[in-house]
Amino acid sequence: MACLLDIDNFLACERNDSFDWCGGGSICNVHTNEVVDPNSVPGDPECPVRSHSTLQHQSQGCDKPVVTKRKATIARAKWLISISMIVMTMIFMIYRIQTNQWKRGSLKLGVSRDQPSSAPSAPVDLGHGATIDEFDDQRSSAPSNTVQPSSAPINTVQPSSTRTNTVQPSSAHTNAVQPSSAPSNTVNYEYYRSENSKCSENNEANWQGPTPRSDNTVLQFFAFGDVPYDDNANTCIGIDDLPQISCTRYNCLEQRLLPIENTCTYEGSEYRCLKDNIIPYINDKVVNGDAAFALHVGDFIKGGTLASNKRCSEASFESRKTLFNQCTNLLLSPGDNEWNDCVGYDINSNNDEMRQLWRDKFANEKSPFHQFSYDFPSTFTGDRPHIIRDSNNPEILFFSYNDIGIFGLNLPAGDTYINDKSSVDINAQWVEGKLDKDRCNLKSIVLFGHAVLSTEVKAKLQDYYNVCSTIPTLFINGNGHPSTYCMKRSNDRFILTVEAFQSGPLLVSIVHDKDGNHYFHVKDKDMVDSNRSCPDLLMSDD
Repeated sequence: MACLLDIDNFLACERNDSFDWCGGGSICNVHTNEVVDPNSVPGDPECPVRSHSTLQHQSQGCDKPVVTKRKATIARAKWLISISMIVMTMIFMIYRIQTNQWKRGSLKLGVSRDQPSSAPSAPVDLGHGATIDEFDDQRSSAPSNTVQPSSAPINTVQPSSTRTNTVQPSSAHTNAVQPSSAPSNTVNYEYYRSENSKCSENNEANWQGPTPRSDNTVLQFFAFGDVPYDDNANTCIGIDDLPQISCTRYNCLEQRLLPIENTCTYEGSEYRCLKDNIIPYINDKVVNGDAAFALHVGDFIKGGTLASNKRCSEASFESRKTLFNQCTNLLLSPGDNEWNDCVGYDINSNNDEMRQLWRDKFANEKSPFHQFSYDFPSTFTGDRPHIIRDSNNPEILFFSYNDIGIFGLNLPAGDTYINDKSSVDINAQWVEGKLDKDRCNLKSIVLFGHAVLSTEVKAKLQDYYNVCSTIPTLFINGNGHPSTYCMKRSNDRFILTVEAFQSGPLLVSIVHDKDGNHYFHVKDKDMVDSNRSCPDLLMSDD
């Protein structure tokens, strides 16, 4: 009887082996293809092997494995696969050789396969190893690294794929510094170290962004602060309620002898420089569409120590209100000189007589600075944004414009109620409440205040970055009194410290590239470092 083999369970009879197992426990003689009695097979009759995977040659005492048809089939398949892989490899190598020859021929003919980029590759410094992050309360300068081209996403947190209305910052970085010079007819959307501007605090070249033009500028505004001090000006309101340029009612220079209820106004050379030169210059630029508003980052009188400054008075505050009211669309942030230094300041309370006076004159609804008085220029899409202010702390504010979120914060130097005594960080609470993590609709953030950001504020910014994406953020402050401004950088966070006293304002521009990414550019309108002499801004303008 023929041995009918099941190839899934039994051995191949065509191999040169004597016996194999058939169905039903029989053994197949592979030479004759006949079924035989297992007991008649020579060799060890006790060999218990029955599994096709372990069946051995019976005539040799169960000591030699026999190959199954399944194994043979697998071996053939492996052989065919090996041959196929060799053939495919040879085809791929031939293709690569032909492609390289074609490329070389194209290059010889001057042919480029790719469309050239509209802007050169950009060095972007992400501040690795930086020692200066005022976002981290430090005061040194960042190293020179390269600047990332604007088209690539930046940095750490990537938003969800459904976030289509946010800006992705760049992600790749190199280690070179981009030269400041660029072709006059192109804009390099990158950050670089300026060859024309150095921070006087550390003599490091300032960071600079792409050049603003009429077709790429999202918003422009002026920033200045720490002016006017005029502590050497003995001016006051006389007994007849008229201004006195040489006060006979008191000696305003003798703080120790002044009564708390004095009428000193301290209107000296810095006051006159603002009134006759800087503010008219700002107004002219706003009227001509070159700026939308101005920021004063605090300290508009000379200071003192905590709760001791007698220069804080109804008369001096009214003098500054009258001066600043001449400036179009001006916003102010309190400095320590006119806030926690003021005589009577109560650090355990959120209010006192002097703070209420400041709020009434520079922030509350009856103040001329509560809202913008004029529309923004049509060059920035016109209209005027509505300013939202904290009801209990109206010096803290927020507005948005052209996908920019702008915050004014209460950040005087020194010890304050908000920073040191309040059960919550009021500034941080405000920032968190106004950053919309559901919409992620901002492309850049600007914050301004007098001194430094608290750890809590920085944490709320990071929370927003984690949910949405890391977007360019600029913090503008004063208090440092540099003779030349400082623009420092750590990743996509920038700290701009304004000059002081009789210095020209800084023109801050926010520009965008073709993909909508935002960048910061700073123009010093007073390049002669004239902190102690009033600048001729018209002559230095370009």
